[in-house]
Amino acid sequence: MARLNVPGAAQNGALALVLLFSAGATAGNASDEYMLGSQDKLRISVTEISSASGEIRPRLNGEFTVDAAGDVAIPLLGNIKAAGMSASKFATSIASQFQAKVRLVNPPVTAVEIVQHRPFYIIGAVEKPGEYPFRPGMRVIHALSVAGGMARAPALGETRFERDMVQANGELNVLRAQRNRLEARRARLEATVGGKDKIEFPARLRLRASEPNVQDVITREQLVFDQRRKTRARELGNYNEQLSLLRGQMSTLQNQIETQNAQSSSVDRELVQVRKLESQGLVPSARVYALERTALAVDSKRKEVQTEMLKVSERVASTEASIRRLQDADGSELLVELNGVDGELESVTGKLGTAEDLIQQLQIDGAPAAGHDEEIEITYSILRERDGQLVEEVTAETSPVRPGDVIKVSRHTTGSLSDRTLSGAPAVTGYQ
Repeated sequence: MARLNVPGAAQNGALALVLLFSAGATAGNASDEYMLGSQDKLRISVTEISSASGEIRPRLNGEFTVDAAGDVAIPLLGNIKAAGMSASKFATSIASQFQAKVRLVNPPVTAVEIVQHRPFYIIGAVEKPGEYPFRPGMRVIHALSVAGGMARAPALGETRFERDMVQANGELNVLRAQRNRLEARRARLEATVGGKDKIEFPARLRLRASEPNVQDVITREQLVFDQRRKTRARELGNYNEQLSLLRGQMSTLQNQIETQNAQSSSVDRELVQVRKLESQGLVPSARVYALERTALAVDSKRKEVQTEMLKVSERVASTEASIRRLQDADGSELLVELNGVDGELESVTGKLGTAEDLIQQLQIDGAPAAGHDEEIEITYSILRERDGQLVEEVTAETSPVRPGDVIKVSRHTTGSLSDRTLSGAPAVTGYQ
């Protein structure tokens, strides 16, 4: 429950823009693994890595939506149950079923990314009740700003000053949250590009790591960083294992070539001696013919081994090229993403300065006069589905919102205020 000492109604905010992240993304507390549900939109990719040649074969790549029954229709596999599963468990389910369906030796590398969560709903004393898109990291205060803030109530004597202050505070909080996310993301990208083992987050975030919103941002970027490192290590491990096997084959073939060369030399020497004896009439011609056939057979075998050696060498070169392509692609993609984050961060920083200047000007110029307005008490509650039923819980404006939640905002008049001064106006505070 939140108590707001304002002479009238409504608090306004602005929409919190949040970055989506990959399979395993969480909504609300970082410790709560997000469970898929109806209307969630997913991007699914399935890639097979040949255990024999190391060849990468994309099997599936597209966007799919969880239907009303909680299923996802996937080519070759049909409808697969997704509701109630985390993105990582759903990816494992797809990989195992794809392996069985296509009869693969090993399960394919499968990734499930949540492109768009199912919506949330807000009702009650807000300007624009209804359905809105969910963004990871949302809290009740962000949802309130998306819905236009508290509903106007002229009968309660709301002033333009307080309305502007609440809206400006909401926009400031959203911009600060965006800056936190962008700074954390940049730190993660710089650590990945630099090949570091851990992320060095900016001092601004480390000093406030105990705050729920900042902790969520840091934890989320750390999860993305760790998952990417594991994925790349697994892919490089597969390639290196292939290289080890191929180089072992090359060593074996080289030994065979040396053996064949030795046999060929021995047969050639013997053939020279036998031909001399034949010219002297000491051995029959059949003996010469037999040695010549042996020499041809040894030479043919040696050429076969040499041909196989060339094939294995080509596979080694192809696998090494795949490793280089993987490393080069990572570097290029990350640098492009890092440049984009720098541009967004510069834009948000500029908007933050403008928002802070606006609030300072409002505090100087727009202080409300004393009056006989009434004290307002605002309460929040969330209706959340559990075991097939909606359960209502009283909550606070800093509480996390999950996809599918129904947020109820209520306002109650608790009494009259007297001797109001500027200190009673909303201050520049934020959930950063």
